[in-house]
Amino acid sequence: MIKLIKPLLLGVLLLCLTGCGRLQPAIPHHIVTAAVERQAQQEQVDLWRQLSADTATVPQLSVSRVRVSQVRRVKVVDDLAYEVTGTYRYKLRYPHAAIAPHSVTCTVFAELAGSH
Repeated sequence: MIKLIKPLLLGVLLLCLTGCGRLQPAIPHHIVTAAVERQAQQEQVDLWRQLSADTATVPQLSVSRVRVSQVRRVKVVDDLAYEVTGTYRYKLRYPHAAIAPHSVTCTVFAELAGSH
């Protein structure tokens, strides 16, 4: 009887740990947040430099409420990486104005150290 229960419990445990059969790679939330912040800030700096005569100052961007909706394993130049899709809120502060928080979708790619 115990020999029958062990495999059944192991199967249930594995099913629970993998989210009903779909294994989602674990990426630390702080890494995703940092990648989103870096990408969003770079986009704003690039836009500011193209549209503004004042290239000495750049807008300050703050990111919050990063929510991951999908994680997919991908190969980038023979290395394992993750494509992370989700949403975040941001607030922009320009030298003479601020833009209220907006919610946007994003996709970032992350490679974890030691994942190759």
